[in-house]
Amino acid sequence: MKPVSQELLARIAEMAPPGSEVPPMDWAYEDADHNLPVFIEDREDARRTEWRLLDVVSHYDEAHGTFTVCVVWHKREKALAGVR
Repeated sequence: MKPVSQELLARIAEMAPPGSEVPPMDWAYEDADHNLPVFIEDREDARRTEWRLLDVVSHYDEAHGTFTVCVVWHKREKALAGVR
């Protein structure tokens, strides 16, 4: 696992809905370089947010030779994502 770039975090935060949280995880899935959950407000559409962030993450990964897992969760689902 590689340290999460501030550039990537800033790009995701810029594209995520207002009030979102992007805490970099201190572990990654096998063969992944980064594990970034994005927690959005319950009223937000998770699928739409994932599509918006897909370009940001894929462009970053292509430019830096990394593989990032970025999953969008509603804030009420933090425990499911392994975050307290």
